[in-house]
Amino acid sequence: MINPNLSSSFACQDENLLSDDEINSIIDEAVPLLQSLIRIKTVNPPGDEEPAAVFLNALLKNNHIETEIIPTAPSRANVIARIPGTGMKQPVLLNSHLDVVPVSGQNWSVDPFQAEIIDGFIWGRGAMDCKYRVTVHTMLMLLIKRKQIRLNRDLIFLASCDEEMGGRFGLKYIADHYPEKIRSEYVLGEGGGGSVPATNGLCFTVGTSERGSYKVTITIKGSTGHTSLVIKETAMEHLRKVLEAFSDPYIHFHLNESARKTIEILAQTEETEVKAALNALLDPDSFWSGFERLRHASPSLAQWLETTMFTTIVPTGVDSGASSHVHPANITLTCNLRTLPGVSEETIFSKVRERLAGIPELEIKFDSETEASESPFDTDLYKVIEKIYSEELPGAKLVPWVLSGSTDIRYLRKINSIAYGFFPSVMDLPFEVWNSLTHGADERISINNLRWGIKILFKILMEINKL
Repeated sequence: MINPNLSSSFACQDENLLSDDEINSIIDEAVPLLQSLIRIKTVNPPGDEEPAAVFLNALLKNNHIETEIIPTAPSRANVIARIPGTGMKQPVLLNSHLDVVPVSGQNWSVDPFQAEIIDGFIWGRGAMDCKYRVTVHTMLMLLIKRKQIRLNRDLIFLASCDEEMGGRFGLKYIADHYPEKIRSEYVLGEGGGGSVPATNGLCFTVGTSERGSYKVTITIKGSTGHTSLVIKETAMEHLRKVLEAFSDPYIHFHLNESARKTIEILAQTEETEVKAALNALLDPDSFWSGFERLRHASPSLAQWLETTMFTTIVPTGVDSGASSHVHPANITLTCNLRTLPGVSEETIFSKVRERLAGIPELEIKFDSETEASESPFDTDLYKVIEKIYSEELPGAKLVPWVLSGSTDIRYLRKINSIAYGFFPSVMDLPFEVWNSLTHGADERISINNLRWGIKILFKILMEINKL
């Protein structure tokens, strides 16, 4: 395990740049730090993030950084650290989380908690989601402190618990009870920064929006009796009709500003059939034909884009509670409804009910789990990210991305932060493999991505510090 008392000395003529020697020294620390974090099991549920929080707190404190642990339940803890600035500008917050999802039922090639290095990749649960981000954010705090960089903005570090289960003991708790500790103008957190599966590979995402989630409970009623009798209009028969109604998961399509901008930029970078299909998506009259054309011309891009454009519903569970010898009087079907920012509840709920029109004896209940959220992309921070990418990768373009799921960023938007899901990474595996790693078996991240993340985020922080 990395020594929390570890220290280094750096020397570079320009404090806003990193020399090759500095980057190499940082990576020499970052790799064992990430390995150490992976080896601390913080599987949620139950979480048990406290040992990771204590470890990080010691590392930051021993490098003379203001830090504190905020416990919220037994074995649940969050770490907040701050490097004070002059106060001329509002703070920037680096947001990540300590918990990881379970590995049970997955077929791993390696021990998911040993953090082995294989072919230049660090393997293990949390390598990508989200201990890689925790590691880079930690190294940035250490680096800025060691270089004694004069900041115009406070730099806040937050590694929270319970993100994977909704943040009740983590960021939600902190935003509700200690908003002053994390209030900031800008947030860089989880949910974007990777490359797009586009033809030229020079498009990268900034997560400006997130879809919301609802649990939909449908109670289906019907005629009952012994199964030795053939009975019409049973609940099971009505269930079949409901499932048929949801066989097409796309409830509604909507292009918010982020999705529209993304498609416009991608259309500029693509050629021939893909370009034509993307342009067709921008016109409501040709949207569906354009979507089918894109599915045929670029399946991976179509799959990547569909969650930015559609409200979807997916059945997830059935419960009849009946004996196998009885036609059930009631069946409960649960579904997950994913909504887009900018579309009202009334619109979406009416679309669901329209799908089920004509099916008798239904009761439908909608329970909000997470709200859709978004931040503007006409900001100084977004422009800084564009500038850095154009310098590092000439010809690269940024796209404001609508995340398919949700992250803790929504709680920060509620306290008026401009929050972006942005963490620099380069897709250095085939798209199908890369796309399966978050929450999947054989999760891993390359050491080159550690290097890239530190380099790019450092430059971004130095630039936004000037504005």
